[in-house]
Amino acid sequence: MDIRMLLKKMTLSVIFCFSVYAGVLLADEQSTLTPKVALSHIKQAMSKVEEIRANFVQEKHLSLFEHTLIISGNLEIKFPHYFKWVVSSPLKSEIIADGDTVTTWDEETDQKVTMSVKSNPVIKNIWTQIDSWFLGKYDILAKSYAISIKSDKPLVLTFVPNSKPLSAAVKKITVYFREDKKYLQKVILEEVGGDSTVMKFSNIKIKESL
Repeated sequence: MDIRMLLKKMTLSVIFCFSVYAGVLLADEQSTLTPKVALSHIKQAMSKVEEIRANFVQEKHLSLFEHTLIISGNLEIKFPHYFKWVVSSPLKSEIIADGDTVTTWDEETDQKVTMSVKSNPVIKNIWTQIDSWFLGKYDILAKSYAISIKSDKPLVLTFVPNSKPLSAAVKKITVYFREDKKYLQKVILEEVGGDSTVMKFSNIKIKESL
């Protein structure tokens, strides 16, 4: 499997950005909570989380067609550097990022491919995005996006890319957090061309350190 095939199978939050740029934080005028403080709250809420397991449903809405592509599966996260993404429908595939390596498998080829994060800059950037979006390192994303607060309770953050490579494809990303801020509840990706993707998480199980 080449790099393009790997990127094709990545989840929405992994494939839409490949590098980190300088950015700013924008506060919502109707909110008493600043984005910087909100990111601090998220970091604190997730500080004792050791493991997360959840199911997901990803709905891809295509603007040019009256069609919605639905992908479902489950994920497993073990902090600080283990991420497993399993797609069970419509076609089975698997991505495991573990420290310095990323391993992929898909039902079509029935082959496992393992790549080094350190020796491959593309894979390294993908892992950086996994590390940021799914492992709660949102302060890193402040370098690539302008962040504003859509809602305090529950916390909803909006990410708008502030670099040309990203803004040419991505219009906005809205992230809905659980009440306890320990993980995501829903993510909405709006693309410049009119397409959108909604990812919902359910049956979320969290293991915390004592």
